[in-house]
Amino acid sequence: KFNSRIRVAVLMKQASQDAGDDASQDYWKYVYNVIGLLGHEGMSDEEDGAEANDEHAYEQVIHVKNVLTMAWRNPEIRELMQLVDATPGVEAAIFRQVGRAKLPRRRVDKVSTRATPKHIPPSFFDPTYLQSLPQIRQINLHMRKKDFPLRARL
Repeated sequence: KFNSRIRVAVLMKQASQDAGDDASQDYWKYVYNVIGLLGHEGMSDEEDGAEANDEHAYEQVIHVKNVLTMAWRNPEIRELMQLVDATPGVEAAIFRQVGRAKLPRRRVDKVSTRATPKHIPPSFFDPTYLQSLPQIRQINLHMRKKDFPLRARL
């Protein structure tokens, strides 16, 4: 997931540059930096799932990816990753589907048990999550000294 999100940011930044859209280019550079700071460990956790597809006369089960909630993640980061994930479907002129179609992703309320990533900026954490941690656990996150301010959408 990390590599595909980096690819989206790079291609969108290049498309913005080609179009001469400085604001969009700057935004996608920001997105690239956020993804880079999150690293592989900061990507969401997924589980295989299935759900009924009743669009047909017969009931069909489709396979899906259930995206688990990352309790530590700032809601703004969550929204940004949703935007990045949706971009290839919206920008069809830039992204061509090659190979098998991706499984639909469904965000679920189940909380991931994956370890909280270390060495990321304090702004990437949900403030409520950080406040709930004992000080020693906060220290053990080894948060970056220099914060990285989050921005509003383009």
